[in-house]
Amino acid sequence: MEKNNHEYGETLIHLGSAPSIKIFKAMEKAMIQGGYRKIVSVGIGARSASLIDTHNEKFGQFKRCWITDHNKYEVLFVREIPAEEQEQEEQGEDVNIYRRRIIERLDQQIDKGKSKYGYQLQDNVELTFKERTEHLSEELTDGLQYIEHLKELRRNETDKLLDILTAFTMFGAKVENKNREEYIDIIRKLNTVIGEMVGYVRK
Repeated sequence: MEKNNHEYGETLIHLGSAPSIKIFKAMEKAMIQGGYRKIVSVGIGARSASLIDTHNEKFGQFKRCWITDHNKYEVLFVREIPAEEQEQEEQGEDVNIYRRRIIERLDQQIDKGKSKYGYQLQDNVELTFKERTEHLSEELTDGLQYIEHLKELRRNETDKLLDILTAFTMFGAKVENKNREEYIDIIRKLNTVIGEMVGYVRK
């Protein structure tokens, strides 16, 4: 079952039955690649709920995700909230999430240019129009290479996610009937996320 609580959305992924260590390690790796870090594992017991609440309060300003591991412990992963996500959370959908990044990037490039050349772009009077056009062509060509590189990386990461989904599907055969609907709901959510990434939903 997956649910969202607390400020910035706590997510709890509970599989009913414990996943295999292979599946949990794959999930753990995916979380770390997604910018999360592992904080604590909480075992089964009378104090479990209070310990989870304590850690949720302690990391209230972070994105939080609790995942059941192969030992049926609840494992907390957290990541910092980027400034634009906080603004969107506080102000709603009207916030342009790219604006801050573009401004920060522009400021960095201006500072980099000043440091490297000693002046800003508009103050450069030495280059001819042809030379400026050639510099732009070189930058755009590099950009095309990066686009193809990123597309290839995305294909590779998507293949890994599909492998995880396949492993979950195989694990589903071992899930007890009373937990099957809960498990199927998790598969549907994973399926939707992967589908959005690759442009289709795997049935």
